[in-house]
Amino acid sequence: MKLQKLEIRQFLEAVSSFLKSNKTTLLVRGFFMQDNLKAVLEAMKEDDNLKTSIFVTGNISEVPRLFNEPLGQKILKRPKLNTSYRLAGTTTQFIKRNQNVNCDFGFGIDLAVFYPVQNVLFEESDFNKFISKLHHSKADKNILIMTNDYSRRAEKLYQFVDEVLVLDTSQLDEKHSEKAKQLAENFKRDGKDLPY
Repeated sequence: MKLQKLEIRQFLEAVSSFLKSNKTTLLVRGFFMQDNLKAVLEAMKEDDNLKTSIFVTGNISEVPRLFNEPLGQKILKRPKLNTSYRLAGTTTQFIKRNQNVNCDFGFGIDLAVFYPVQNVLFEESDFNKFISKLHHSKADKNILIMTNDYSRRAEKLYQFVDEVLVLDTSQLDEKHSEKAKQLAENFKRDGKDLPY
C-alpha cells in the first residue's frame, strides 16, 4: 500500500489516477476536513466517466453542515435518504453508514464515498460495523474521507485500502499556514510527532 502526501493539484491528479486504476479503495487523510471533501468533490467533477455515486454518512441531518461549506452554496438544505441529487457531476444518493451493515449495496454505482470516517475509529464495535459496510460495497470504487485527522488512528484502516493520499493544504493561505503551525507546535509540546 502506497501513502503519498500531496498538495492540491497533485492530489487531484492522484485521485484521478486512482479512479482510472484497477484499485478499489482509497483513504483520504489531511488536517483540514473541508478541504478533503472539497478536493474529492472536485476530482469527481473532473472525471467524465463518473456518472453515479453514493455518499455513506453517519447521520443524514449532518449532511448540510458537512457538505454546504465545501460546495460553496446551500444546495443540500434537507436531504433525504435514498433520494437522488446532482452532486459533483454525478447522480448521487445518501445512505446511512450504520444501517444494513451486512447487506450489499451500490450495485451499478461508480463510486461510494464514505464521509465522515473519523468517528468510527474510537469504538471497536463501530469500527467493525464500518468495515462490514465497506466490505458490502459493490460500487466500482470506494473513497474513505477522514475528518479531524490529528492522530494515527486512521492507520487501522490501512489494511482495508489500496492507497492512502494525504491532502496537504497547509500552504494554501495564511489561515491554513497558521493552523498547520499551531498543530505542529501542539504535537511538539505534547512530545508527539505529526501523524504524517
